[in-house]
Amino acid sequence: MFYKVLCEDNYEIVHLTGRTDYEFLTNLTGSPVQNTWKNLEIQFLSADTGKKKMYSDFPWYMSSVLILRENVVSKMKSFFEKNGELLPMHSVDNQKLYAFNCKIIDALDEEKSDIIRLKSSGKIVLVKKIAFKDEKLVNVDIFRLNYPSSPTFVSEEFIKLYNEYKFVGLKFIKYTEVNLK
Repeated sequence: MFYKVLCEDNYEIVHLTGRTDYEFLTNLTGSPVQNTWKNLEIQFLSADTGKKKMYSDFPWYMSSVLILRENVVSKMKSFFEKNGELLPMHSVDNQKLYAFNCKIIDALDEEKSDIIRLKSSGKIVLVKKIAFKDEKLVNVDIFRLNYPSSPTFVSEEFIKLYNEYKFVGLKFIKYTEVNLK
């Protein structure tokens, strides 16, 4: 069983301080970029509609790129490194953080999914309802699908570790319930 990763309500959100950094971070494809990576700077958005945000071990950027605090990496480094690449970042107040460049797996069953495509190129713009090719996901614990802005999906093993270490800031929705409108 797999779960889509989301931000828990009222937890920290981050924002990149450099204008061009958004494109760089959003375009991570799971391919190694360590050699060209620059240590990006983020800023915590501490309030939204007047409410102070709570501490998160995974300050939220977007579902396709998880941001991890140093305490998460110290406990789960091998887990993340076998499933992608940890890229160093820092906050304006010099906290160490990492972007997770998650591996992408060709596990989207396009025939059974509800997909919106560009008419001109056929490129996937949006997946409204996801169906997986289950045979591609054997022994997989964290992944993204092979289309732009695919959310990150995690296994029950990831959730077990998340709960064991008492991390906070994320919530998980079973993929069978995921409707990505």
